[in-house]
Amino acid sequence: TMGAGPSRLGDAAGFKGLEGLLIGRAFLRFSFTLVALSMDQHLVDNIAHGDSAKAQRLSNLMSTVNSLISFALRPMVGALIDAHGRKPFLVLCPVIAALARAFILIRPKAIAYVSYRLLINLSLLPLWPAITAYVSDKLERGTARYNKAINRMNFFLTILGLAALKVGGRVKSARANIRLSVIVNLLAGVSFLLFAQESLPQRKRTTVNTRRAGNPLSFLRVLSQSKRLKALVPILIFQAISDYNYTERMYYRTRFKWKVPEISNLMFYNRVSGMIESWVCPDQPIIQTLGIKITAQLSALLSALCDLNSAFTPMPSSVLVNSALAPLMHGRVAVSALVAREAADIGIAQGELSAALGNLVFPLRFALPTVFSEAFARLQNTLPQINFLLTAGTQVFLALVIIPKTWPSLHDLPKRVEDSYSQDSDQSDVKLPTS
Repeated sequence: TMGAGPSRLGDAAGFKGLEGLLIGRAFLRFSFTLVALSMDQHLVDNIAHGDSAKAQRLSNLMSTVNSLISFALRPMVGALIDAHGRKPFLVLCPVIAALARAFILIRPKAIAYVSYRLLINLSLLPLWPAITAYVSDKLERGTARYNKAINRMNFFLTILGLAALKVGGRVKSARANIRLSVIVNLLAGVSFLLFAQESLPQRKRTTVNTRRAGNPLSFLRVLSQSKRLKALVPILIFQAISDYNYTERMYYRTRFKWKVPEISNLMFYNRVSGMIESWVCPDQPIIQTLGIKITAQLSALLSALCDLNSAFTPMPSSVLVNSALAPLMHGRVAVSALVAREAADIGIAQGELSAALGNLVFPLRFALPTVFSEAFARLQNTLPQINFLLTAGTQVFLALVIIPKTWPSLHDLPKRVEDSYSQDSDQSDVKLPTS
């Protein structure tokens, strides 16, 4: 049983019943921030011996390999999470990640880096679905209370991430930061062991269908189990396209001559915007007021507006307007609520759903970064805005064509989810089960 202190914090902050999960995630966020600060430098200095190009090629190669591995294993991982519960993965995955990071410190060789990246990928692959499923077990996925709990936890985790940035910056040594991340990651595993109670009751566990779980294309079957779920697939795909445009910062450097201070300033405002959004939780009043359809359309149009602002603004400072608009964009939350409700209604387990949604966007994740990078590289001197124009076009098409065309196929699903949002607002103080 958790102490009164964490419980009171959860009561006040809006994630009651999830305090044990938050403690473990806090250590994870601190550890991952330290690694994000330091691993690239460790790779260049100690493994590639100062050859940045070699380091980048090795990193890109492992990213590609891990994407393929994740695609192949994600259905099996989802099935195992549904069969054996969430806690084993919450405990073991951080420990495996810590051991992988310790190994790269002991043997700073290219083969050790390859092993490290493989182990890290295999440890994180079940971890995030297990965390998502844990919250879904406590609170129905896609509801206003679920989103509020996630947002409030992210608020505290963002603050902790900023603190970790300060700590890592003061330490300065990449190896020292990675050593510290090993310790903190082990603490994450211990915290999950001590404070996070298993959230999946034995009666709700499923058996592993190895034939189905071993098929990376099983997401096609999962997302085709109902006409409504199938109708939502194009929306999910178009919403994800802009995620894979990684050329934004390079564009700002090229067009506005931005350097580290300006990029850092933009990142700071994005973090502040995210923190405000996480605490205020504007998704609930927006969805209640506008409905899910208009929320999704508005989000897509605002996303397009941000892209066009970045592409054509004559004043670099006006790019910060995008950060101000971000808290108004909740199309993904709205559509995810539809997916979660329909999946629950037809009996799709949480792990299986997470695996299916992850593999759905695999082709985008695999191909689009290269497409966007090549487009920018070829046109940076003549049309550097090309990627913003492409993503803006996809979002306008989503808002004005795909969503209106899809909506009649959803029947009463949006109305039922909207009603649940209204009920959640009336029952925001309901306690969560702790079993």
